[in-house]
Amino acid sequence: MESFYNLVSIVKYDGTINPLKNAIEQCNGFLELKQNDKVLLKPNIVWSGRGTNKIPKYGLITTSKIVEDIIQLLHQHGCRNISIGEGTIADKEFGSDTFNGYKRYGIAKLTKKYGVKLIDFNKEPYKQVELNGARIEISNAALEADFLINLPVLKTHCQAKVSLGLKNLKGCLSMGSRRKFHEKDLERMIALLNTQVKPKLTVIDGIYGLERGPTSLGIAHRMNVIIAGRDSLSCDIVGSTVLGIDPSSVGHLKEFALLTNRSLDINGIDLRGENIGNVTRKVEWETNFEDIFRRANISGISFQFPGKHYCTGCVCHTDALMAAFCKDNMGGKFDNIEICIGGETTPRKDSKKVFLMGNCSTMANKELEDAIRIKGCPPKVAEMLMALLNHTLDKQRARKILLGRLIKKIGNSVGIYNEDFPIYPRYEPPEFDQRHF
Repeated sequence: MESFYNLVSIVKYDGTINPLKNAIEQCNGFLELKQNDKVLLKPNIVWSGRGTNKIPKYGLITTSKIVEDIIQLLHQHGCRNISIGEGTIADKEFGSDTFNGYKRYGIAKLTKKYGVKLIDFNKEPYKQVELNGARIEISNAALEADFLINLPVLKTHCQAKVSLGLKNLKGCLSMGSRRKFHEKDLERMIALLNTQVKPKLTVIDGIYGLERGPTSLGIAHRMNVIIAGRDSLSCDIVGSTVLGIDPSSVGHLKEFALLTNRSLDINGIDLRGENIGNVTRKVEWETNFEDIFRRANISGISFQFPGKHYCTGCVCHTDALMAAFCKDNMGGKFDNIEICIGGETTPRKDSKKVFLMGNCSTMANKELEDAIRIKGCPPKVAEMLMALLNHTLDKQRARKILLGRLIKKIGNSVGIYNEDFPIYPRYEPPEFDQRHF
């Protein structure tokens, strides 16, 4: 491997375009870029459902500020054939889709300003490839770009420890293929995907970093760092280290290093710019789902970690379920209830009432005769919430809460109500700046 692939730059963000410009220059990021190249930017826009304006996005979504800055630098380089591609979770219940995400997070406005094209990977043609014995659909746009720029966020992940460059490319898959990643072997599948989709440049947006991610139930921190390099693995080694996580402990990084005969030793990377010690912030990656209930002072409910057989659709629906349930039952006391999601969870023997949420949990626990089952892939939040309320509260209180939820849903649908949830962390300016989106 030529030495320039080991170049990774670390630059402190100051609110201007200059840090990104410096980061790209220091790692020779545009060395192979030609003016007539078909350039594709791949940000991270996980979710865009209704009510998102009240759900924290810091550390969760690639900032439109970084996306705009890199478009400006591409224009300065003479590039005009620029597209932005993403496959946001498609969800009819909440109206989540890619173009809604582009609009909500400030990227759609860049089309008029700079003439860039927006692509929805969920609707584009796919190429089928075989990975680990599974037929996987990868967006043609991602495979056919002359110059793919990967724009992940600096965040942790409750299943994969980190969600950086390698993990961000999972958004290039069809929704069905993403589920297969969790059904097979998430870490190995991520590594194999990166042998097929090969960015020419990775820029990790670390204006904000997310602890106990990958969703808005995590805790965001202002990090003010940009990490850039021409090699995805090198960037992820640096990004993981900046988060205080040993790269050799991250499964998909280990798998990819083995596949490509690479080392995970950061000493083998030519670091430019900031001293890595000056930007490192050790954060926790593990999510304790029961902590969410403790934030709301709710007792008597257990929620085991669901393992890796638990896809992103279920992750987002589970977050919505807990946010709504906790808001409506602050300080509630329950009698040994357990919620199970994912195909790896076995309910505790002493649980008095067990809720099996989703097809994976239902199939994995067929022998539980008395369990309350809510099927779906992912299960609908309304159905999960209704079952949980009806089987844990007295009928009058359950009906009152469900009526209130229905009214809020109608208000949200017509755009006159945007719900706030107390269990989400509060982020205040100037440390957290809405203008970054």
